[in-house]
Amino acid sequence: MVISDADQFILDWTGERIRLKFGKGLLMMMQGSVEEGYQLAHSVLTVYEITDQKDKVKYSKEVIEKTRDAVLSGETQKIPRTYSMLL
Repeated sequence: MVISDADQFILDWTGERIRLKFGKGLLMMMQGSVEEGYQLAHSVLTVYEITDQKDKVKYSKEVIEKTRDAVLSGETQKIPRTYSMLL
C-alpha cells in the first residue's frame, strides 16, 4: 500500500510539473517571448508521446499553435479561452 501511494504521488507530482511547464511556455508566448515559450510548451509533447497520451498530444499541439499564431498576428482574442485568462 505504501509503495502504491508513493507511486501515485510521484505520478501526480510529475503530471503537475508537466502542466506547469506547458502553462509557463504559453505564458511566455503571451508575454512576447514567442519562440522560447513555443519551444518550452512544445517540449511537453514528447512526454505525452512517450506515455501514449495521444489525446493530450493533439489538444496541446492545437493550443500551442493557436496561441503562437494569435500572438504573432496580434489577434490575442484568438488565444484559446482557458489560456487567455493568463493575460
